[in-house]
Amino acid sequence: RVRSGRASSSHAVGCGLLLLLAVQLAAGLQAPPTEDDITDSDRYAWIYVVGAQGNIIKSSDAGRTWKCSHCGLKRLVTSTLNDVHFHTALVGFVVGDRGVVLKTVNGGANWVKADLPEASRDINLYGVHVFRPLIVHVVGEHGSVLSTDNGGDTWSVAAPVQVPNITGFLISPTLRSLRFSDSSNGVLVGDANFWWETEDGGESWRATNLSGVPWDHPDTSLRHLSIDQRANMVAVGLGGLVYAVRREMQEDNDDAVFLWNKLAAPGSAAASDLHGSSAIDVNTFAMVGGPSSYVAVTAGSTLELSSASLGDEAPAETLSSVYMSTPYTLVTASASGGIFRSGDGGHSFVQVDTPPEVAAVAWTAMHGRNAADESAASDNWGLSSWGLRLGMALIATAPSWCSVSFGA
Repeated sequence: RVRSGRASSSHAVGCGLLLLLAVQLAAGLQAPPTEDDITDSDRYAWIYVVGAQGNIIKSSDAGRTWKCSHCGLKRLVTSTLNDVHFHTALVGFVVGDRGVVLKTVNGGANWVKADLPEASRDINLYGVHVFRPLIVHVVGEHGSVLSTDNGGDTWSVAAPVQVPNITGFLISPTLRSLRFSDSSNGVLVGDANFWWETEDGGESWRATNLSGVPWDHPDTSLRHLSIDQRANMVAVGLGGLVYAVRREMQEDNDDAVFLWNKLAAPGSAAASDLHGSSAIDVNTFAMVGGPSSYVAVTAGSTLELSSASLGDEAPAETLSSVYMSTPYTLVTASASGGIFRSGDGGHSFVQVDTPPEVAAVAWTAMHGRNAADESAASDNWGLSSWGLRLGMALIATAPSWCSVSFGA
């Protein structure tokens, strides 16, 4: 069972146009890597980016090169896609406007559209978490929470999440993002002055107010949650909101608690809106938003700004999402079609080429799995390292008719 902890009261402030926050446990940007610092996860990461008009692109080499996964005539849908999450490099789900849920079991070579309950087919969906290949949770507008325990063959709809407004009237806010720490306990956030947790696998949700005021605040919105291997999380939102969420076990029982700590970013610039995050651990993570071209680092819970930018070719991009494979390798996408990569911990970025079919697509979300993630998965499956690499090479070159399926 997981119980909530109180958030601290420190103040989070953004830093102007197109904020890229690469947060690391150091008093300044991490030094550029030497050859000895580079690992397989800097070379191999399977990254998926989704966006407008149903487009999905994929990289198999940590963001250096990209190819279409769901573009042009291959598209099953043309709705805006709002989130993507993969449990392995093979098995992933995408959600979008008008009730769109897409699934792949072969690394994006093929996609299948899920058949949702009729009442959910027209709502906009904004967040997805694939906890296991068969266990998937989805959230969206009107307080909607959907789940499947059979890989998307059928879906259950939980009671709408509700919170009181200042008059005491219950409202159903738009929900943006969720993550599960185990099969029972999860956290979700959205367009409300609350966060929610479940202890029963998403059947019911308990609200905790972020500010201590027992009603909703219409200007508060947390847009994205990212989670590390130990189930610690990072939550970011509009107006420069940044929370580090630690999951700690209690000494006197078997319970765990989510402790919410509001991080503070110095600076007198207007607060920035943060839209995406990616966590290696609770002290090493990246956040993106808009608008400006700064990189921030942290020592403890204080964000210190540095002037690294995306480069002269795109100084005013507005970033929507980010994937941090290692402390050195970061990839970020913009709302105007740009994909940018750093291989030196945020000291510099280069814009990488994308397929011509998606030259002007507004990207909305990304998620990745790196070599370390897949190596850990292969250990669980009893696969050798060379067997994993061979399998990933076959997946990367598989024809579109090749399909792979997995059980529980």
